[in-house]
Parts: sequence; C-alpha cells; structure tokens
Amino acid sequence: TKFQLLSSMKLGLYSRLHPEAESSIFEVFYELHRYADLDETIPVFSYWTVANRDNSNLVAEWEKKIGEYAMPPSLRCRDRCDSACAAFTDLDSRLTFLFASYYRTNGGLRCLLFVSKNPWFEVFAELLNSLAQLLL
Repeated sequence: TKFQLLSSMKLGLYSRLHPEAESSIFEVFYELHRYADLDETIPVFSYWTVANRDNSNLVAEWEKKIGEYAMPPSLRCRDRCDSACAAFTDLDSRLTFLFASYYRTNGGLRCLLFVSKNPWFEVFAELLNSLAQLLL
C-alpha cells in the first residue's frame, strides 16, 4: 500500500544517517562572499561545533571544498535571494547535508550555509532566512 511504501522510504533515509546525527544540530556554519570584481570565493566566517573543531583533517578538507561546491564560479543568482540543498555520501553511504541561501548585494554575492548530518530541510531553511534578516 501507499503507507507501507512511504514508511519503507522513510526508513531507508534514516538508515543512511550518521549514528551521531542527534548529538549536534549542525557540523559547521559558513558565511561566504564573492565580490563582483573577483571570481574568487572568500570565506568570511565559519563556526565549527566543538566536536569537530578539534578534528583538523575534517576542518581542512571542508575549508577547501566548501567554497568550490557552494559557490562555483558559474553560479549566478538571478533573484535577490535563492536557496539550495545538497546531500553527500561518505564511504559508508552515510548522508551529510548542505543547506545554503544566496543573496545578491551591491558588492557581489553572499552565501550563508549549514552542513549537517540531519535532514531537517524546513528547519534549516527557516533558520537561514532568519539569520539573513539579522546579518544582511
């Protein structure tokens, strides 16, 4: 039946979450800028949760990749604001999610984003909108 199919799909998603997903709401928060006269994405601010702050390999890996993935040079924001979500898998097929909001400013493009092991799509969308109102 339809209910059984939805239940199995839901269980399939939750079986691929990290076991420690409930220990923190998010892994890292970033604010990125790409100025109109530069093609380079510049991380302006990052906040790592305590559990991940001491893992220098993880921090270095994400610092390098997050700007490349979240704000590639080809990214153009046509509206004043836009949002995106992506899911990544590790070698154990566990999911990690990226939630991003993009904002056009006079100086270029700004991005606020969370990396989380939790698939809380509505929660992070609302949180990013609230943060944007405070920061922008």
